Amino acid sequence: MKKTVFFAAVFIIACLVFFPSCSGGSSGSSISTDDLEGIWVATGEDGGTAKAMLFEFSGNNFTRIGYTEVDASDPDGPDMIQEEGSRGTYSISDDTLIAMVIEDWDDYAWDDDPETKNVPISYEGNTFTISMDGHEIEFTKKSFSRPLALINTWYELPGGSNTLVGDGDGTYTYTDPGNNYTSEGTWTASPDLMRIITTYENDNGTESTFYVENLYEYEISGTNLELSWDDTVFSTYTNVEP
Repeated sequence: MKKTVFFAAVFIIACLVFFPSCSGGSSGSSISTDDLEGIWVATGEDGGTAKAMLFEFSGNNFTRIGYTEVDASDPDGPDMIQEEGSRGTYSISDDTLIAMVIEDWDDYAWDDDPETKNVPISYEGNTFTISMDGHEIEFTKKSFSRPLALINTWYELPGGSNTLVGDGDGTYTYTDPGNNYTSEGTWTASPDLMRIITTYENDNGTESTFYVENLYEYEISGTNLELSWDDTVFSTYTNVEP
C-alpha cells in the first residue's frame, strides 16, 4: 500500500475504447440490467504496462474505474492505481449500453460532468464485451466480499512499522508512523483481487477528503500477504507482530 499521490500515464483502453461517441449495436437484444448486476473486471496491455478497468453495476447505477500501473520510477514507488473514472445511471437498448454519466473523476474527486454515451455491448454468462473501433474488451464477473483471511492487522515488511488494518466491517486504515501519514477507506476482495478505496488521509497534520482506488492481485502464503500486479510485487505484509 503506497501513499495515494500518483502521476500516471493515460489509460489507453479507458480513453480510446470506452465512452467515445458511437451508434448502437445489433437489434433484438436480450441483455438486461439484471444480467450486468455486480462487479466486472477487464485487463489489458499497452506498451508492456498492465492496465485494468472495473465496472460496478447496482440496479440502474454504474461506477467505472480505470486503473494504470505505475513503475518504480514514480516517487512513491510501483503501484496499481486509479487513473480515471465515471459514474451515473444506465439503461440497455438493442445491445447498446446507454450511460448517463453524472460525474467524472478528476484530481481525486468526483466532479459534475453530465453527458450521455452509447456503447455497443454483448453478454454471455460471466462475461460481457465492449466493441468499439475494431477493439473488443472483455469483462469477467468477479465476486467481491470480505474474506476472513484478510481481516487482520498486517505489518508491512521490512521492519513492520507500517500497518494495514482490514476490519470485518469493510473499512481499512493504513498507518506510516515514520512519515506521520494515515489513510482510511474501504476494502473488498475476490479470490484473486483486492480493491481498496481511499476516502481520507492525514499527511503530516494536513487532512483531506478525496476518492482514489487501488486494485491489486493478492496472495496469502502462510503468515504473509503479497500485493502485486502482473508479476510486479508492490508490498509484502505479515500478520505476525514484530
